[in-house]
Amino acid sequence: MLEHELKKGERYLGQVGNTHWIATFAPRALCDVTAILPHKTTYAELDYRDLYDLAEGLLKVIRYYDEINIASFNAALYAARKEDQGFWITARIVGRYTIYPLVGSDYSHLQVLHDEPWTLHVPEDMARELKKYFS
Repeated sequence: MLEHELKKGERYLGQVGNTHWIATFAPRALCDVTAILPHKTTYAELDYRDLYDLAEGLLKVIRYYDEINIASFNAALYAARKEDQGFWITARIVGRYTIYPLVGSDYSHLQVLHDEPWTLHVPEDMARELKKYFS
């Protein structure tokens, strides 16, 4: 995935230290961004620099969210077991907001009743706007 995104460049946002940042290809929520930590599989493999780079990248995404008026978000860090060959640690950050008065909560009927993720932001368009935070 990373090699493809680096080569294609449409959704690749940039690199912060050892983390690579991408506007997620198939977003599961609003302004879905993925970070990849190449060659790191378990939490035990992360060092101070990795965590610092991850925090710096998250800050860039949060600044973008602030610019487009996304006031809250969720983030997750995914790791695997040492024996899970080929898996690299990833992080996801997704924006949360409502479409008042149509939806009173940021957890919409599409998600609750249909298990249907949705977004208003095309990943490639979002990447063009967000790349300035990574340069």
